[in-house]
Amino acid sequence: MKVAVVTLLLGGVVGFAPNKKIWLFAAVWVSVMLLPTSMFARAKNEEYYFFFPGFGLATAISMSFRDIAKPLPRRPVTYFLAAVLIFYCTVGAWRLNGREKEWKAAAATVQQLVEETAAVLPRSAATHVEFVNVPHDLRGIPVLNNGLRGALMASGYSSNLSVTYNSDLADPQQPDLISAVRACSMTEPQNDDRVLLVTNAVVTDHTSRCARDAIAEDVRLRPWAWFKDPRN
Repeated sequence: MKVAVVTLLLGGVVGFAPNKKIWLFAAVWVSVMLLPTSMFARAKNEEYYFFFPGFGLATAISMSFRDIAKPLPRRPVTYFLAAVLIFYCTVGAWRLNGREKEWKAAAATVQQLVEETAAVLPRSAATHVEFVNVPHDLRGIPVLNNGLRGALMASGYSSNLSVTYNSDLADPQQPDLISAVRACSMTEPQNDDRVLLVTNAVVTDHTSRCARDAIAEDVRLRPWAWFKDPRN
């Protein structure tokens, strides 16, 4: 949403800016750079898609500041811009520090999940695993929205392992799925197709016909809530 708003604002600024050429350049740059991702950009983490387009906007802003500052006394303008730069860097460093803590927490969640999985599922014990309620994000920071299989492979699981998983979505039917799978006891320890339930990063094995039936019913009702990796 923010990306779309910024793009529209750029188009409007072109008509009013003193230096129309630089803002026209910025508008074209942003539009062209956003085009490759416009078909699959998500509402969350939109800053990912605005990194390269932002170069055009930054260029236009800096050139406009230069035009505004030209007729003004040089020393006060220099002090003002220096203060703005210091403020910007300070705020940026503060926000970056906060982001770093969030990413570390997300990484710790992934590590805990992998360790919990290894505790109930030996690395050579299965060829396919169905995970239920995998952590998707942590306060907006992606955790395992599409990288569960890669995390397992990095910890020593076979590259032949395939996984199907459902994330901890804020959906009214998610608690029903969790309850249905939790009610199923693990009755097939030798089965190569395992069913693992994740609750608060704790992994439990519920491999059974009962759990697979619960998953099959949820897939029928919410196919969009499941992800298969690799997709074959």
